[in-house]
Formats: sequence, C-alpha cells, structure tokens
Amino acid sequence: MESSYKSCRYNGKRMRQHRAVFLSIVEKFSFTKSERDEYMSGFVVHHINGDKKDNRRCNLRFMSRRAHARLHSKQRHRNNLGRFI
Repeated sequence: MESSYKSCRYNGKRMRQHRAVFLSIVEKFSFTKSERDEYMSGFVVHHINGDKKDNRRCNLRFMSRRAHARLHSKQRHRNNLGRFI
C-alpha cells in the first residue's frame, strides 16, 4: 500500500514532506545534530485540516507524541460492539 503523504529529498535524504518542513524550522535554531534528533524524536507533525497532502506551514502543527495520540483518540468512533473503527 502506498502512503498518501507527499515525499521529498531534504539534505540528501528522502523523507515525508511535512517532516522536511519541520526540519527546516528546527534547523534555524543552533542545535547540534544529536540535539536536533533528540528534540525531533519527541514530536510529530499534525495536519490540522486532516489532508495529508496539504503541507502548507499554516496547516502543520508540531505536537508531542502523547498530545497527538490523545487528539486522534478523541476523533475515533466505536462500533456497536464497542470496538474502535
């Protein structure tokens, strides 16, 4: 199954485009590579409008993994057996 996320090359690496936007912002701060990688490991990029292909900066929100999971768990629905669908 092919991902619905756009991808690109950033600093010679292939990655999802929304992560490259995140990196371009983080790299403006004076982090070492190891500091940047540690910082990034705790965060995800959330598409505010839900469109995975809309990588405009105004549509991207940087969130902790915990907050992102909490946000999406509120959006999930249960079927008549009580299971998430």
